[in-house]
Amino acid sequence: MLQENIPTESTESLPGNGHANTRLLSSNSTLLWKMVIPVFFGVILAGFMLTFVLTPTEDIYLSMMPVWAARALSILIFGAWVALVARRLWRLKRVEASETHLYASDYWSTVRYPWTDVAGWSESRLMGKRIVIMHLHAPGRFGKQLPFLPSSLYKEWKAEQKAPSESPSDSAKLS
Repeated sequence: MLQENIPTESTESLPGNGHANTRLLSSNSTLLWKMVIPVFFGVILAGFMLTFVLTPTEDIYLSMMPVWAARALSILIFGAWVALVARRLWRLKRVEASETHLYASDYWSTVRYPWTDVAGWSESRLMGKRIVIMHLHAPGRFGKQLPFLPSSLYKEWKAEQKAPSESPSDSAKLS
């Protein structure tokens, strides 16, 4: 059996698993905004809606509006919440970057994109939170855009990057 030359003084300079170190670009609160908040408020709004819909009309007294209007309003509010969650919050990704690749995860699966597949990025706002959107040249498993909540390390990572650059023409299309 051949014995390899293993450095005995320090292994800090060696990569742990043969892969480059990654930086977490997305915030740790992404999981909260993607999973916890939609479920918490979804349960509250669903209970509110079901209370109005399933309670007999003669048991509900509302002085400000008819019962049918309250039922319609509760269904409308719940539907708007579901649409917001499905179109905005569930699209958020966990994003990491290395020198050679961009890693995107939806907390169940992770996809690795080479930097040559990234067209650029843009920033927008949603419910008072800053959203960064990585734009890809072609659609991947998660689509052509990878939205995420930026972490505190994102700003310094962005300052270090030379390419791909921010694409202001894409941010105009998103608003």
